[in-house]
Amino acid sequence: MNTGDWLKEVIPDDAQTEANRKTAGHVMRLVSKEAGKYPDVVGVELGGSYAKGTWLAGETDIDVFVKFGVGVPDERFRRVSREIGFDSMKGYDPGERYADHPYVEAAVDGTVINVVPCYDVERGGWKSAADRSPHHTRLMRKRLTENQRNDVRLLKRFLKVRGIYGAQIAVQGFSGYAAEVIILHFGGFEEAVREMANIERGSTIGKSARKFGTPVAIMDPIDENRNLAAAISSRNMGLFILGCRELAYNPEASPFDTKDVAPSVGWDNVAAVKFGRGDENSEIIWGQARRAASAMARQMELGGFTVIRHKALVDDERVCLLFLTESVHIPEKVVRVGPDVLRRADAAKFAGSEGMVWVSSEMRLLRVEKRAHHAAGALLRHILRDPGKAGIPAGLHHHIRRGASVTVGGRIAQSIKEEAAELVRADEAVFYAARHAGE
Repeated sequence: MNTGDWLKEVIPDDAQTEANRKTAGHVMRLVSKEAGKYPDVVGVELGGSYAKGTWLAGETDIDVFVKFGVGVPDERFRRVSREIGFDSMKGYDPGERYADHPYVEAAVDGTVINVVPCYDVERGGWKSAADRSPHHTRLMRKRLTENQRNDVRLLKRFLKVRGIYGAQIAVQGFSGYAAEVIILHFGGFEEAVREMANIERGSTIGKSARKFGTPVAIMDPIDENRNLAAAISSRNMGLFILGCRELAYNPEASPFDTKDVAPSVGWDNVAAVKFGRGDENSEIIWGQARRAASAMARQMELGGFTVIRHKALVDDERVCLLFLTESVHIPEKVVRVGPDVLRRADAAKFAGSEGMVWVSSEMRLLRVEKRAHHAAGALLRHILRDPGKAGIPAGLHHHIRRGASVTVGGRIAQSIKEEAAELVRADEAVFYAARHAGE
């Protein structure tokens, strides 16, 4: 692989590096000044990809960690960290964001700044979700070589162009730290690609005495009980492995190539559910929308439809759930297989129900029944009448009852089709990997 040419696209130039150095210093002074007003705070330090030297050209964000003493109660931890974040960033239109707990985000000279609270704990004594982050920063600053830092950049861009980079629930992809761990473990980008191209189910990247339920486990080097792959969807892990196979089989290819894949199937077999949303945190809404899509897909399967893929979309105003089916119409009647004739009581009960009944060649009773719903749109409208019964998260019930709409096929809005285009597209890496599976 000619990684030298690719590196030019991901390594920040001197001007970018100097601009970010000045921004980081300025932000650290602002945050430290406000943090100094509170005895609860024991330190302020830079973290994330900027501090570790793994940030991508043109895509910097700077994390500032405000470290609290371990005895600070959770309520005060949240309140004081919010005050420090907003007061220090007051000149830069700050806003509150949420991961596992709130943090403050702002933009300084075009660079996204995250002011994140954490507890100043020893390794293993985690109290909040961000407590590991300073340990991650120190580990990577110590152990990654300069070449490996650049290889992390290559891997991040490789993941980005495939749409599988980002730990947020909307993506369920690889975090920047997961990319760093992969490079640290395998030694470099080329080595990681070769190893991931041939990895087997159940493999563990790193060390742990435990077994995990993910197809591949990626262990946090500072916490042997934490599997970074738990936040990565199985589909995204599969796309990563196939992408590695594609690059490993074709050394002339660029890891940054994107393919414009034509739709494999049309929109005629897609059903969509759309409803408004409130001002709840987007990460929470995304989680609820994903669970709702899965729950409704299960209900459609129980109703006799084959759901090939499903997808959730969330924006500032609405939630849209999409279902690609084998067909949006199925036969009005279905054959139900009943008990063996020799199961006397069960057979009598089954035969006493309405519908034509006969005995199969395997001596089981069969009956023709009329389906409750043979059109996908009708079934989805029925499901939405009682969202709780369908397993849809309670946080969405109010929005659904206020006015959910169901559209099928050609009636789906063009804007939704454009946003959800991958639903009806093939994954090109699958075909490339399949053609070379025996090599």
